Amino acid sequence: MSDSMLKMASIILLVLSIWASVLTNPVLAREDAIETFKKAAKADPKDYAPHFGLGETYYTMGLYNKSIAEYQKAIELEPLFAAAHSGLGSSLGAIARYEEAVDSFKEATRLGPNYGEALFGLGWTYAQIEEYGKALLPLQTALKAKPKMVIAHFTLGRVFVALGEHSKAIEHFNKTLEISPIYPDAYFEMGQSFLEQSMFDKAIQAYRDTLRLSPNYFEAYIGIGQSYINAQQNEKAIEPLKNAITINPGYADSYDYLGNAYRNQGKHEKALSPYLEYARIDFRSPTAHFKLGVAYSQLDRNRDAINSFQEAVRLNKNFPEAHYNMGWLYQELGETDNALEQFKQVANLDPDNLDAYFQIGEIHESLRRYQEAGLAYQEVVAINPDYVEGHVRLGWIYAKQEQSKEALEEFEKAIRIDPELEETHYKLGVTYGELGRFEEGIVSLTNALELNPNHLDTLLQLGKYNSILGNYQEAAIYLNTALKIAPDSSREVGLLSGKSLVQMNQFEKALPHLEQAVKQDPGSFEAQFYLGLTLIRLGHPTEAIAPYLKAVKIKPDSSETFNHLGQTYQKLKMYPEAIASYKQAIKIEPDFTDAYNQLGTIFTFNQEYETAIKMFQEAVRSYPKFQTGHYNLGMVYEILGRHPEAIEQYKKTLALNPDNQKALFSLGWSLMDENRFIEAMPPLKHTISLNPENTDAQYSLGLVYSKLNHYREAQDQFRQVLQMDPNHSGAYEKLAFVQKELEKETAPTNKSFKSFPKELDVILIP
Repeated sequence: MSDSMLKMASIILLVLSIWASVLTNPVLAREDAIETFKKAAKADPKDYAPHFGLGETYYTMGLYNKSIAEYQKAIELEPLFAAAHSGLGSSLGAIARYEEAVDSFKEATRLGPNYGEALFGLGWTYAQIEEYGKALLPLQTALKAKPKMVIAHFTLGRVFVALGEHSKAIEHFNKTLEISPIYPDAYFEMGQSFLEQSMFDKAIQAYRDTLRLSPNYFEAYIGIGQSYINAQQNEKAIEPLKNAITINPGYADSYDYLGNAYRNQGKHEKALSPYLEYARIDFRSPTAHFKLGVAYSQLDRNRDAINSFQEAVRLNKNFPEAHYNMGWLYQELGETDNALEQFKQVANLDPDNLDAYFQIGEIHESLRRYQEAGLAYQEVVAINPDYVEGHVRLGWIYAKQEQSKEALEEFEKAIRIDPELEETHYKLGVTYGELGRFEEGIVSLTNALELNPNHLDTLLQLGKYNSILGNYQEAAIYLNTALKIAPDSSREVGLLSGKSLVQMNQFEKALPHLEQAVKQDPGSFEAQFYLGLTLIRLGHPTEAIAPYLKAVKIKPDSSETFNHLGQTYQKLKMYPEAIASYKQAIKIEPDFTDAYNQLGTIFTFNQEYETAIKMFQEAVRSYPKFQTGHYNLGMVYEILGRHPEAIEQYKKTLALNPDNQKALFSLGWSLMDENRFIEAMPPLKHTISLNPENTDAQYSLGLVYSKLNHYREAQDQFRQVLQMDPNHSGAYEKLAFVQKELEKETAPTNKSFKSFPKELDVILIP
């Protein structure tokens, strides 16, 4: 052994002997030790041992600056003294001068590669500056040198915790407890590692072992509570957390976890008090105020919640979650501008926050600011191209802006991403409907209905589109289903059901739907209109007047409604009211053909023929192909004996419809009145060819034959009439006449009388 080594050994023995006396009476002994070391240093200024002893003594007394000075003097006198470097490192570490401590411990381990305390000190210091990877080797080496160094095992366990290697951490905590069973911190740290591994039962046991050794270890109670919370046994967490608060009422985390336990049970009233304490104690914590805001919001105390969130963002400007929650609350309060501002703040702080842009889009959409909404939804799909809701909303916005191509493209993208999302098919169907592409809309809506058979709006739209396309049977099925699902659903369902049934002429079934629609929304023009129409068709014109009057009050520019009202008055023979209604219809729509025609009919009935002619002339002026107008005009002319004009109108009618039986018959009669019998024959024959059972046409043709002295043909016509109508008095009379004319042409014989049927013999008597 070298002289220097022997000297160091003797010095250490000297220090140890002095320390032995210190242990017997620490306070007095330390003072004596200091005096002894100072005297030794004074006696031999070049001796480093007294300075080392002073450093050790000051260190144990917590006088770290003094210990540093003495260690440095010892090193100055003996640079190769590893223990002095190690002591210096410990003192520097004690006052958080970690970088200098690392250098000292490194020097100590360089001088003594197996120096356990120095190796531990180096590892411990690395842990303090969170260089956990560097801490491993010196700690592990220290344990090789001193396998039973308790503090090294404990510190190495904590390093493994920091590195997320909890199994290895637990191994060292167990080793700590094997060596030193009365070590509550080791149990506590082991509980923390078990908790991180979701091994809740083992964690709880470790915390209980902590409390067994140290009953006032309040953090262990918190650990038990946290374990129960994470194990979703929130009710069991309450008692240990309250115990933690009893031991240390000023520790904020206890209140945080207690609030969480109550909140998770849905006991929001009970959760509020712990969160209030949490925010009071840790008043500088933005998280505490945020959680208090959430607690208030759960109790619908939205203004208080907003105040808490505002405090959270005051303490932490970069707190997007607080801004987001404020946005939600402002929406709940109907303050859309404030909500929009908060969501914009979220987007500024977190440009990839998809939810914020989505909410911005929804707000703009609700305000019909479609361009701004579209920009927000574009951001949504840019952040996540597979976010199907973003494509659906963007497509909907494009549809609102009449950008049909872009809208359909977005819906197609959404369907490719998720073909099972009902909303996509529904909105695609509605978009097709707005484009007037109802058949395609029905296909999409049918897909939506398959995904959600009870979706009321889908059933409603299917009913509407089928009604528009004239598929009234299908429309009624969908609308009836909607009413079964929601008997008190929107008046639109009842209205559409009623309309569809009206179109199918099922007026009795339509009536209750329309009455309900009027009851739900008396201001609905369509409901009032169709109710009036239904009552008319059911033969209740008097009851129809009230809904029609309400309809024209709601929509005074509806010429059609005034026309229907006029028809209703006309049925009730309330002609002045009918005339006024028709005139109002014409005032609104100057070319309303049917209104002119109905006016002409009333004036004809009132024998105001010249006025009637003007009305019918207006009818055919407004619609030159209006057969009924030409026919009615011809009838009035015929009544007035203006047969040439009547003939002209009948011919115009037949030019539009050569098979119009009334016009053919009337033309024949007018020609007969003009003694144009040969011209009268073709229209009358045409009438008979269309309807051989038309006795009036058969009789008229007989008259024509008679006028032309074609008695044989006339006789056949009158006999034909009598076969169809034996009580036709005119035919008997004319038959008798033509037979007399035939008798004049030939001598009478018994044979001629026998040619008549027996049942006609008595009739031939003048």
